[in-house]
Amino acid sequence: MMRAVTLTEPGAPEMLRLGEVERPTRVNAEFLIRVVAAGVNPIDAKTRAGRGAWPGVTSTPVVLGNDFSGVVVEAPYEAHPLQPGTEVYGMGMVPRMGGAYAEYLTVPALSVARKPPSLSHVEAAGVPLRRSPRGAWSSRRRRRTRGSGCSSTRARAASATSRCSSPPTSAPT
Repeated sequence: MMRAVTLTEPGAPEMLRLGEVERPTRVNAEFLIRVVAAGVNPIDAKTRAGRGAWPGVTSTPVVLGNDFSGVVVEAPYEAHPLQPGTEVYGMGMVPRMGGAYAEYLTVPALSVARKPPSLSHVEAAGVPLRRSPRGAWSSRRRRRTRGSGCSSTRARAASATSRCSSPPTSAPT
């Protein structure tokens, strides 16, 4: 079992509840990630309100949260470059899989990238949807440039602070 923020019916943010759910089990080309920080993006808010991905919810309670930063617990296979203990970030597949508003989540290997050491977990959790329509994993094909931005909007679930430093911006190579 693990702790998670769950939703049994769509509605206002007050509908979210802290509870216990089964810890997910990794299969095939998935990672098991221990979540350190979860981002809150517009799709999460729409889904919670009954729009967004809510039509895909087949059972409740559901754990929301697409954007995350955390640590690999189990890798898809022994030779994968991201092994247990590696700090990563990425996007989940809510509602097809449990979300990031939990202690653990499983995600496909293509939905995960190594977390840049220059970003805290809270900052990294705000990056995936913000930086690319394909999420964090597309950063492998991009180079870092100086830029500004604040990911505090998406990091509210992980931290009460409104201060954030400037995450890197990406530009096509």
